[in-house]
Amino acid sequence: MRAVRRNLALAVVVLFLSVSSIATASAGGRVLDDYCSESGDFCTYVIRKDGGAILFQIRAFADYFGRSDACVTKETRVCRSRSPRVSHGLFVWKIRWQGNYPNQGPGRYAVRWIDEGGSRIGPALHFRRG
Repeated sequence: MRAVRRNLALAVVVLFLSVSSIATASAGGRVLDDYCSESGDFCTYVIRKDGGAILFQIRAFADYFGRSDACVTKETRVCRSRSPRVSHGLFVWKIRWQGNYPNQGPGRYAVRWIDEGGSRIGPALHFRRG
């Protein structure tokens, strides 16, 4: 019986995060790359807002990561730290690319989140500049 409840709870969590991903994209932008943990506890995103701004974001059900770094790599690697904010019952780490990281011209950029203990948060995500 516990396994059934656990699987049902996990399905609800995954569904909620999937819906929140869609809501993020439909709220004035589109998801360029994303990753959700197998457990459904957190998801990471690269989002391009309608105005062209690029956001890096983590959404989680708890403050799993503390003050975390979003590191962007193309020719060089630059990291900026963020603490989570609570939004609609979720913990959200969010940072805007423009103004926080150097524009190193057209090409593919990698974004990796790292928690305050130095552990990677999911795989690297990517976006392209024209």
